[in-house]
Amino acid sequence: MKSLRFSTLLIHAVALGAWLACATPSPGGLFKRGQKPKTVSFARDIQPILETRCLGCHHADKAMRDLNLETLKQANTSWRGGPVIVPGHPHRSMLVQFLELDITGESRSAHAISFADRETLNTWINEGAEWPSETPPLKPRQAPTAPQ
Repeated sequence: MKSLRFSTLLIHAVALGAWLACATPSPGGLFKRGQKPKTVSFARDIQPILETRCLGCHHADKAMRDLNLETLKQANTSWRGGPVIVPGHPHRSMLVQFLELDITGESRSAHAISFADRETLNTWINEGAEWPSETPPLKPRQAPTAPQ
């Protein structure tokens, strides 16, 4: 009888261990099965792109084409027939659609944004486009120059 209880306990322990090995911890400390860790950070990856590549033309004082990307609220407004950023859906986001038009040459805008930066924005939106609410309004800044 004791060996049956021990066997049952062992089976449950192994099953729990296997489940925990497949689960990824969520920010709240609970486990969600199949959740992938975020690879893009707003502060580390997205904010510098927006500040050096976008905000030169798309801020409160110079909202070219009526697009202001200084804050989450302003960036989440509808623009040209659709939302600028749709968390989890990059191809429904007007920002991604507009930048993809730029790649194909259909747009005549003068965006100086690299393919790598476009992919980072795409990944960020796909991962949920987290923009911390405590982030102060972004300000345009110059991109660092490479040493000569």
